[in-house]
Amino acid sequence: MCWSPVLVRVGTITGLSRKIKTVLPKCQIVGVDPEGSILADSSEECLQPYDVEGIGYDFIPTVLDRSGLDKWYKTRDKESLMMARRIIREEGILCGKFLSDGWMYNRGFIDFPEGEQFHNSWSHSPIDDLLQTLPKAVVVSGKQTIKKVVDELNQASAGRAIVQISDSDKSVLGVFHSVALQALMSGTVTPNDPVKSALDKGVRQLSSTVSAEHLGRRLMTEPLVILSDKNDQHWLVTQEDFLKWTVTKCT
Repeated sequence: MCWSPVLVRVGTITGLSRKIKTVLPKCQIVGVDPEGSILADSSEECLQPYDVEGIGYDFIPTVLDRSGLDKWYKTRDKESLMMARRIIREEGILCGKFLSDGWMYNRGFIDFPEGEQFHNSWSHSPIDDLLQTLPKAVVVSGKQTIKKVVDELNQASAGRAIVQISDSDKSVLGVFHSVALQALMSGTVTPNDPVKSALDKGVRQLSSTVSAEHLGRRLMTEPLVILSDKNDQHWLVTQEDFLKWTVTKCT
C-alpha cells in the first residue's frame, strides 16, 4: 500500500505520516516538492521562484518531520502545470487557477503552432530594432507632483511616464498612467501629492538585452513592459508598440 499526499501543508504530512506509520508500518509515504523549494533537501542551493501553487517553501517550518517520509520527488513547473490542465480537461477536477493559454504561453510552457509563421518573422530579430521605433519615454522623479507630471505628459503628447526614485537615484518605482485616476477619484491622493503615491508598481522591468521572443511572450498578457540598460536608460514598450513592430516584420 502506498500513500502519496500532495505537500500542501508540512504539518499535515507530518501528522498523517506519523499516524499512517503507526497503523501501517510498511506503507511508503511519498512527498512532492517543486524545484526551487528546499523542503525535500535543506542543503539545496538552487532556491528560485516557481509557479506551481500550494506546495514548497523557501524555509524549513519547525513542524516538518522528514523522518516519516520514505521518498521525495522533485517536480518542475512545466510538467506539473501541463498535468493540471490535463486533469481539468479529462477528469473535471479543478486544480490550480492560472492555467489559461495566455498565462502558460507568457511563461514559455506552451506554444501556438498555428501562429508559428507570424512568430518566426520577428522572434529572432535584435531587440535594438524595436527600441529604435519607440518614442522617447517620459521619465520623472517620484518626488514630482502628479500635476507636474501630467503637464510633462501633455507637452510630450504621451500617456505614460516611467517614475524613478529621484533624479540622482534612477531605480524605477513604477509607471504613472491612467490607473492613477482611481486614486484621484477616491480621494486617496490629490493632484499636489507626489507622483510616487499613484503608481502602477506591477509593471514588469526587463533588461534591454532581452530577446524579442521573451518580450513577446510577456506582452501576450501584460499591457506594457519597461526595458532598462546598464546605464539606467529606460524604454516603455506597450502591446500596441509591439504589435506595430511585429506586423512590419511580416513578409
